[in-house]
Amino acid sequence: MLRKSMIMQVILINKVSSMLTLNKIKEDERIISYEYLPQDDLKKGRGKVTLNKKNSEVIEFILSKDEITKDYMIYRNKAFQAIRYFISKNEFPEEYLVAWY
Repeated sequence: MLRKSMIMQVILINKVSSMLTLNKIKEDERIISYEYLPQDDLKKGRGKVTLNKKNSEVIEFILSKDEITKDYMIYRNKAFQAIRYFISKNEFPEEYLVAWY
């Protein structure tokens, strides 16, 4: 479930130009993996990131279709930032919304 505070922030901003949704797909004592969906739009494709929970190092990533065709990695980078934050707090939500403008 998306955190209510994040949903409220998006509603209050009212001018969000970019966002991505993170969905946890795997977690064990060593790694955490999330799938991300740019702009909550399946046409843009899904990306995936896997990080080491002990040192926050990136183990693997797969870019979304949109990032590949437009040759940029903004959504992947935002996903990395969010997951590194989760690691620092040792909290790994099932779903999470990242929004910026």
